[in-house]
Amino acid sequence: MRKILGMLVISAVLVASCATPKPYYETKKGRKKQEYYNDLYYGKQKPFFKDKNR
Repeated sequence: MRKILGMLVISAVLVASCATPKPYYETKKGRKKQEYYNDLYYGKQKPFFKDKNR
């Protein structure tokens, strides 16, 4: 009985830990944005703004 209960608790913890979403900075889009803004802030890249008149 204890073994079954222990395994059930362990599996519930594992499933719960895998079900949480990734933080934005760990996603592909988030890393690209973070890299862009870091480059912009530290002067490695010129800002890119779309011209609304074109």
